[in-house]
Amino acid sequence: MDIQTNFSKVLRQKRLEAGLSQEKFAEKVGVSMRTISLLETSKQRPTLPTLENIAKALDVKLSELLQLVESQGD
Repeated sequence: MDIQTNFSKVLRQKRLEAGLSQEKFAEKVGVSMRTISLLETSKQRPTLPTLENIAKALDVKLSELLQLVESQGD
């Protein structure tokens, strides 16, 4: 699997663990619900500012989020 697919899986998993709908999560991240949908289906790559906002919305450090993504392929 590639890193984008891993990111999509981790993003969806962490969002669901947080009990957030795509709509509520999008509000917390500061993007549209469509953007969250595209990110979760590997149809769009996140920008660095979006990655930072996703980490904040999930209450994790960006480095932790990226480690989860990297370990997803193991």
